[in-house]
Amino acid sequence: MLYYISHNPFKCEEVKALLTQRGIAVETALLEIKEIQSSSIEEIARDKAKKAFATIKRPLLVEQTGLVFEEYNGFPSGLTQPVWDALGAENFSKLFGGKAVNAVSIIAYCDGKKVFFFSGETKGQISNEPLGKSMFQWDTVFIPEDYTITFSEMSPPEKSKVSMRRKALEKFEKRWRSSDEQ
Repeated sequence: MLYYISHNPFKCEEVKALLTQRGIAVETALLEIKEIQSSSIEEIARDKAKKAFATIKRPLLVEQTGLVFEEYNGFPSGLTQPVWDALGAENFSKLFGGKAVNAVSIIAYCDGKKVFFFSGETKGQISNEPLGKSMFQWDTVFIPEDYTITFSEMSPPEKSKVSMRRKALEKFEKRWRSSDEQ
């Protein structure tokens, strides 16, 4: 059995739906894992995967997402959550509204021996004000390229079409199907 670990129940729902649609059985577990502070999204994902495996001792997926502003040398990247927590939606929009940004998702799969990474990216910009429901924090301010609404304003199927999470999970799916771990 494959597990997806997160402390965000909305993320668990989204990932379970995406994997189930692809015929991959997954159980979700709400577990808060103390995250290291790093500018590297991958380094945070690796640490979370190892800590989660030490807790549940089963093959699992964890995820780390971040916003990467090329204009600011990739900042905040792995530090997106602490920056978001410090600023809040309103101030984040005031500071970065109208700026081009890449939303990045790193899915880390841990089998107990190794950690494998699968990344997805969606280009977009930050809205001038938070819009929509705040189930995924910065989804209220992220407008994907070629759209005029934020992730939060989209229906789940519409968001899935351009989601960095879906892109990363598709890469994981290819590895999962080619492995003997199913």
